[in-house]
Amino acid sequence: VQSVPKLVSATSSVISIRSVVQLPNLVSAISSVINVRSAIQSIPSLSNIDGASLNVSEGGSLSLPAVTSYTNTLQSYGSARTLRATGSGSLLDLRNLTSITGSDQFFTTLLVEALEGGKVDLRSLTTVTEPESGDLQGRAIRFKADGSNSQIDLSALTSIVDRASRTSHGDWPGYSALIANNSGTIVAPLLASVSGTEINIDSTGTLLLPQLASASDSSLSFITVQSLPNLVSATSSVISIRSAIQSFPSLSTIDGASVHVSEGGSLSLPAVTNIDGASLNVSEGGSLSLP
Repeated sequence: VQSVPKLVSATSSVISIRSVVQLPNLVSAISSVINVRSAIQSIPSLSNIDGASLNVSEGGSLSLPAVTSYTNTLQSYGSARTLRATGSGSLLDLRNLTSITGSDQFFTTLLVEALEGGKVDLRSLTTVTEPESGDLQGRAIRFKADGSNSQIDLSALTSIVDRASRTSHGDWPGYSALIANNSGTIVAPLLASVSGTEINIDSTGTLLLPQLASASDSSLSFITVQSLPNLVSATSSVISIRSAIQSFPSLSTIDGASVHVSEGGSLSLPAVTNIDGASLNVSEGGSLSLP
């Protein structure tokens, strides 16, 4: 076991760990990259990881118990930071982190990913927010679980605030996201509101949202049945149903929304009362039921 007891701060650095390293006094790793491969690593005093990337792979783990917040401080157009666990047995443990704040710069992204059986533990995270300041276009905070046994634990998360803005190209590259694909799982039982957020679940992914009540300026895309019993408002959102037989029993407001039902899917909206400015599109054998 190597020991580096005098290291207190590492700014804009790259730290690569393949066997355990004792870093008992490291408290700051602003804008740095920490890569852990195979090793079971803990950095107990590290509390400031703003703008950092953390990557765990090959069955390794990285535990940072002193980290309670994360702010993406990126200033470069088109750049991204990652909080990622890749591969069976790989674990990124940020269990005491309670808030994530995005960058205020144009086209900057934070990617939180569990891939190929990796796990990201964010069990205490309650809020994900983009700042009101800066250039709103193209910014995003994206959570993705992709692959069998891949999991992101967002057990305490209650809201995602993305201040998405249409670009000159007319699309929404700045959507934040919750994506569960290829048998990946995102655990978010308390999430109640999202804005500017893509929710995308394929036929094998798992993302249960029993408390979701509001999704504004967002994108909801489902190809299998999803239970959203408490969804009341989807103002200015895109709702895309393909193949699935879907009902949103409490959804009453879709003002400005764009609803698409296709490929033999069906969508029932028995409670809808407000559709001002909405676009309703049915194609390829789809059906849409309104009161």
